[in-house]
Amino acid sequence: MPVKLAVDAVLIKIIKDKPHVLLIKRKKNPYIGMYALVGGKVETGESLESAIAREVKEEVGLTEVKFTKLHEFMNEAGWRSMAFLGEVQEELEFFENKEVSGIRWIAFDEVPQLASNHNEMVEVAKKLLQIS
Repeated sequence: MPVKLAVDAVLIKIIKDKPHVLLIKRKKNPYIGMYALVGGKVETGESLESAIAREVKEEVGLTEVKFTKLHEFMNEAGWRSMAFLGEVQEELEFFENKEVSGIRWIAFDEVPQLASNHNEMVEVAKKLLQIS
């Protein structure tokens, strides 16, 4: 059975001197209506770096994010996911699309229950960034 491979982005921005993470509201199953990190599956022949850049552009329209690998995770459905950390400088102009019904910058200490294992990814990013 082929490995199911995905990428996820912990996108951060400093707002009012406080680090925030970008969450999307999922429009499709699984996890419809829940907040999640930006991400998705890696296409055949696509590098992890290309996949995360594509997903971020498709879902929230950002194109000028520099990514660094954060950590590899496995979720409950057997997907292997590489989480990336990205700092956002550009302004975000979101337009609803087929996958995302809304977006929200939220302070790290206010992150709600997220889809899949995304809270675990946020926690790893917090430790790396030394956010209490």
